[in-house]
Amino acid sequence: MIARCFSLLINGRNVFTIEYDRESKLDTVRNGLDEEVLGIQYNDAGQIIGFIPLRQNDAHLAALQIMYDASGRQNQISWANSSLIFEYDRLNRIASAAALAAGTSFLQRKFTYQKENQLIPSLIQMPSGEKYRWRTDASGAVTFLKTPAGAVQHLTQFARFAEKLLEYFYEYDDYFRLTSLTIIDNAVRLPALKYQYDSRSGQLTKLDNFVFLRDSFTRRIMGET
Repeated sequence: MIARCFSLLINGRNVFTIEYDRESKLDTVRNGLDEEVLGIQYNDAGQIIGFIPLRQNDAHLAALQIMYDASGRQNQISWANSSLIFEYDRLNRIASAAALAAGTSFLQRKFTYQKENQLIPSLIQMPSGEKYRWRTDASGAVTFLKTPAGAVQHLTQFARFAEKLLEYFYEYDDYFRLTSLTIIDNAVRLPALKYQYDSRSGQLTKLDNFVFLRDSFTRRIMGET
């Protein structure tokens, strides 16, 4: 049985149509020319298990498959020869994640949680075995970060002095380097401080309008206030 479930018309013209086949559990997406362009496959629980390109000129596009464990949680997403694999703890939190390409595992990470009601991991173990440790407050904000090298950073979301409220918002890049600092003074947002780093050495090269110049012997700061 096929049920036409949705059609989008703009200015009286059909843009696309979605048909659902109850027996095969398949959505078929057709374009305005009534050409089949995409199939969306479901399992018996109504969860999406695949996206299938249907146009002949899209034959180079591989289908995307989604797999679930016995508890209905996504445990593998595959596209072509690449996959993402997830494992969960007994509280349905991600305990490990890994990427596979051509049979080789990459970016495998393990996650540890400090408390049973905690949704943010307190420890992440990288493929190299290095570990990053977090601590969070009651609201879930990160207050403490320890790197594999042992460097410790204490993070404060806001501070209160008398009747004046200051809030500090920090942003970091993938290497946990500070990239932006924003201060809100009694609900007034001040201009953010932007940090930039050298892609090779990792040293700070720019702070807002100030540029840091370095060579073997001298260091200079150039900029305008």
